Amino acid sequence: SEFYSDFYKKNGIGINDIKSINDIEKLPILTKDIVRENIDKILIGSKYHMQKVSTSGTTGNALPLYQSYRSVLLEQAYVYKYRRMCGLNLGERLASLRGHLDSKTFKLRLHVANTLYLSSYQIKQSMVEKYYKELCHFKPKAIEGYPSSLYNLCCLLKENSLKLNIPLCFTSSETLYDFQRTVIEETLNCKIYDWYGCTEHTIAIGEDINHNGYFEMPGYSYNELKEDHIISTSFINNDFPLIRYRVNDKIILKPNYKKIKT
Repeated sequence: SEFYSDFYKKNGIGINDIKSINDIEKLPILTKDIVRENIDKILIGSKYHMQKVSTSGTTGNALPLYQSYRSVLLEQAYVYKYRRMCGLNLGERLASLRGHLDSKTFKLRLHVANTLYLSSYQIKQSMVEKYYKELCHFKPKAIEGYPSSLYNLCCLLKENSLKLNIPLCFTSSETLYDFQRTVIEETLNCKIYDWYGCTEHTIAIGEDINHNGYFEMPGYSYNELKEDHIISTSFINNDFPLIRYRVNDKIILKPNYKKIKT
C-alpha cells in the first residue's frame, strides 16, 4: 500500500520494528480524516474491482471507502454463522426493516433468500394494519431491523392491541436501549440478539446467546478497547486495509473481561 509506506516512514516506524501483535501499539492511529484524505492511496489493486460505499455518518461526516467482494462475503458469513447460533437457519423466513427500500416502496419479496423487505419509512398509524397483515401472512421465523424502526412499529402495534409471534429478532446499526428491547420483545413475542459492527469492516461483536453481554467475533479483527473509543484492525478487508483505525464509540467492559492473546 502506497499510503502505509509513507505513513509509517513519517512516524519513524520501519518493518523491523514490528515482530508480533504485541508491537501493534507502536503503529500510529488511523483516523477518519486521514482515511478521507488518502482513500485511493490506501487501496491495494484497482478500484474498478471494488465497491465504493459510505458510512452512515451517525457520529460525524459520512466517510467514503472501498469494500472488496471477498470482504462483503466474509462479513455476511459472520452474520450468517451468528444467526445460525441464535436459531435461524439458511432459507428460513426473514422479515427486514433496514431501510433497503425507498420511501415510495412498501414491500419487496425476495424469494431466493426467502426474505420480505418492508419499508422503514412508512411506519405510521394509518399503515400499522398493513404491516400487521403482511407479517401475519408471511409468518417469518425472524425479523431484522434498526432498533428505532422496530420500536416505532411495535409502539403502534401495541396502541392498536395487535401482537405478533416472531421467535427471533436481530437488531443492529444503532444503540439498542433497554426500553426498546422491552417493548419489541413483548409485542413480537421474540428474543432479541443485537449486533455491533461498522461499514469499515474493522470490528464485529454479537450479543451473547444467553444475553450476558457481548463477545468479539474470532478472527474478524484485533480490537484495542479504550475508555472512550475503540482502535480496531480489520482481518477481512485486505484490499482496503485499515490498521489501528479509531472508532469513536464506547464499549463498557465487564468486570471479569480478559483479552485472549492470539
